[in-house]
Amino acid sequence: MTDQDATSDEPSFPSLWQLRSGFPNEAACVEYLIAKRLQAGDLCGTGQECKLSRDRGMSALLRCRTCHRRYSPRTATLAYNSNVSLLKWFELLWLFSAMPEGLTVDFVRRYLGISHVAAWRMLLNLRRHIDAQRRSVQLGGDGRPVVMTWTNLRVRTSRRRTLLVFALEDGKEISSLTCPDRRTKYIRHFLSERITQPTQLSIPDRFDCKMAVRRYGNSVAVRDSSDALGPGGKSSFVASLNGWVKSIYKHIRPDYAALYVREKEFRMAYANSSGRMFARLMKSFPAVEG
Repeated sequence: MTDQDATSDEPSFPSLWQLRSGFPNEAACVEYLIAKRLQAGDLCGTGQECKLSRDRGMSALLRCRTCHRRYSPRTATLAYNSNVSLLKWFELLWLFSAMPEGLTVDFVRRYLGISHVAAWRMLLNLRRHIDAQRRSVQLGGDGRPVVMTWTNLRVRTSRRRTLLVFALEDGKEISSLTCPDRRTKYIRHFLSERITQPTQLSIPDRFDCKMAVRRYGNSVAVRDSSDALGPGGKSSFVASLNGWVKSIYKHIRPDYAALYVREKEFRMAYANSSGRMFARLMKSFPAVEG
């Protein structure tokens, strides 16, 4: 099933006003989330279906048929352990999809009318969720050649630390790796997780990682990637990464740099359709692993 088919059953809201019309209050958001949880089933990991149990009229809870435990509709979602309303969470997903340049904590704080700490936690949970979703991306399917590039990501801290970002592209998908140095173990593990064998891997000659590829397997053909890249010998993802980070995110801690790189990777995967990005986020909202 393609990604377009997977998100075709999600609601579409071209504007924020239409989103607010579709979810006029918190009760509508809760009902939508309950319907999605019941459709997915398997709330507590037992593999059994769940049924809805309502207590005291206004409270909606989910109960597992096997263990009979009660769960909030927010359990194992992005909004779990969050005091922010679901309506503001849905608005955050729409804003995240509609603004390709990215969202800052200060903008989310002012727009949604929440505290700075709440806005920071919402964006952090969203980026961690995107990072978890993108870890399962496979490249090189259907005989598509994979091109590997790398760049230095300058993190603007007091020490001005520099990180290495590796990117794999096959024309349809992008996958990135952020690491502090050029150790072979990082590259070998990255390739073994993301590339479907057999395939043709292109690596620039200016980076000596041929040993990592040799240890990875004989089914990967290695060649120079200079003829497979754009002007300057860099891919569009690598060429725009540093400029995108500097333009919107002024200060990034090295601990969270990989999440921002993954966000850029996710945005480029849905660069041509903000509606598909929003539908993807809405579909995965109640499917976060606890």
